[in-house]
Amino acid sequence: MKIELYHTDTCPSWKKALEVLNSTLRKMNINERIDVILVKTQKEAEKYKFVGSPTVKINGEDIDPMAKNFKKFSANMCRTFHYNRKFSDHPTEEMITDFLKSISKT
Repeated sequence: MKIELYHTDTCPSWKKALEVLNSTLRKMNINERIDVILVKTQKEAEKYKFVGSPTVKINGEDIDPMAKNFKKFSANMCRTFHYNRKFSDHPTEEMITDFLKSISKT
């Protein structure tokens, strides 16, 4: 399993995203390395299909179900997550858990 956390240096919520991601993986007994990637330029944002900071991808897929609707990539944008009627500035444990459960079924 490949786990990546993309972020900008101007959006501090990536630190909380990393904390929640680590905690969730531990709770699910998943021992995988998390690659933390700093996105510095618009060119990198387009290369990584980066829609805002923070972005978590597992096996190359954004864990946010709404990400499929995003068509613009930006190296200068913080991201808001909306999942199960809740808003957050980072992916929630529930979002991460649900994504991991969905890919384990395949």
